[in-house]
Amino acid sequence: MAPKVRVSNVWHLPLLLIKKNATGEPLNETSVVRIKAPLEATEQTAIYVVVVIDTTYSTAWDLALPSNKPSRLDLLKKAMKFIIRQLHDGDCLAIVFNDNLVIDNIKISDDARVDAENRVHDLLRNKDDTAFRPTLQEAIKILDARVDKTSLGFIILLSDGLDNSKFKWNNKSPAPNDPVRDDVKKYPVHTFGLCKAHDPKALCFIAKESKGTYSSITENLNSKIIEALAICLGGLLNVVAVDTVITVTANQSVTWQPKIKKINSGGYNSSISRDETSCNITIGTLYAGEVKDLIVDFELNVPSLDSGGYKYALLTASGDYKGIPGGQPIDIRSREMEFSVYARRCTPNNEMPLVQFPMILQHKVQTKVLKMLGTFQKEFHALEAKAEGDDVKNLAGNELREMWKDFKKSKRSWKDAQESGLNLEGIENDISAMVKSLKQGLGVGCVYSWVLSYQMQRATTTGLPAAAFLTPKMKQMVQRAQEESAEAASSSAESNTQPWERVKDLQVLLYKLLQDVSEMGRGERDSFLHSLASVMSP
Repeated sequence: MAPKVRVSNVWHLPLLLIKKNATGEPLNETSVVRIKAPLEATEQTAIYVVVVIDTTYSTAWDLALPSNKPSRLDLLKKAMKFIIRQLHDGDCLAIVFNDNLVIDNIKISDDARVDAENRVHDLLRNKDDTAFRPTLQEAIKILDARVDKTSLGFIILLSDGLDNSKFKWNNKSPAPNDPVRDDVKKYPVHTFGLCKAHDPKALCFIAKESKGTYSSITENLNSKIIEALAICLGGLLNVVAVDTVITVTANQSVTWQPKIKKINSGGYNSSISRDETSCNITIGTLYAGEVKDLIVDFELNVPSLDSGGYKYALLTASGDYKGIPGGQPIDIRSREMEFSVYARRCTPNNEMPLVQFPMILQHKVQTKVLKMLGTFQKEFHALEAKAEGDDVKNLAGNELREMWKDFKKSKRSWKDAQESGLNLEGIENDISAMVKSLKQGLGVGCVYSWVLSYQMQRATTTGLPAAAFLTPKMKQMVQRAQEESAEAASSSAESNTQPWERVKDLQVLLYKLLQDVSEMGRGERDSFLHSLASVMSP
């Protein structure tokens, strides 16, 4: 039996109250459609995960003798082992390295896990410069060729460097007619940027285009990489619905003629019918326990009312989803879907001031904050092109701090939310953490990650205090990861490598690094030294 996916929201009265309207002018209202997935999947859906590992020369860095600090390469091997161990029996795995080396069609079982871990340990090395396009295309080709088309395809991209190819990732590139633009949209790509030298703009663009997520991990790599992967896998391993589409219809009558004017569906595609009486929102994949809120603004044409009035069920929801790719569509309404309207409350005679429901106020604030951060992202990159080093750190941090001060003073939605008693401390703390991160020179990745997380309403590791959108399954996976890390740390402490053995490891590393540098061309060497300087700078 396919799992149930519920659309529901709760409000204080089962009707929409309309203020008195002497002129008969249209009234503008806002509603919220809430999609809530069940906490448990009734059946396990097989997945095929392709992990793309961008290993540059810099992955061998961070090997420090005094603290026995592991290199990023060590952490990537640890991360891969975690992924392999969490996949269920019957799931499939492939690994694509950026030197065109591929390990594919690993069907997970006890023996396959051991073999995969050994192969990753032997084959994972620091490679050439970063180039996302060829590795992503290889990953997509693997998923296209998978035998079991009912398995869900996902891509995980781990990178610690800039894409040094001539190909760039932004709204203008790839070009609209470039096949890779459509290819990237075939499967969700969940991107993970490691250290401050990675490219948040490119990784976030790839994730957004594919309906994936982007995690920025610039501090505490040893624990944060595993935490980020645990959050991601907590979703991928607990999919309850695919191809989810919601239709919202404005019910028409001779007296009441609501028209849908705008949809705020975040990172999800939406469209309004030509006559403005309905809209479609494509959600796609839903994880167990996920909640999605969709904001629908509508205009209500009402007759002149001397004392106000009310109307039941102005908007209704319908739609369908599938349990597995290629499966039969399931009517949402047949699965106990519930729908009602969150809207502006007022008394029929307009004696009390207009009051909006807290959920609507919360989403209005979030929408305004996302718009502000989008403006900041553009200003940051303009600043980055003109300044460098500490100037960028301080100017960017100060710029965001001042933008936030102006936001709280000037935006009516922030004041309305505060006056209604909403707790906005989480957003306040996140903005403060962004300012601190920028001033520390950790880059703008946390801003990109936060914005996309809220647009998709899906959890990521942003490096910020708040942990929004975490599902129970994600929390369980993170706890499991923390327990495994603690056990591994305890075991490592008992068998700590002797100092002279560590010196030998360092000598081998330095010899290999010097050999690699000597074989580089001038342009490649300059790029390498520039990356080294950016990472080593305080």
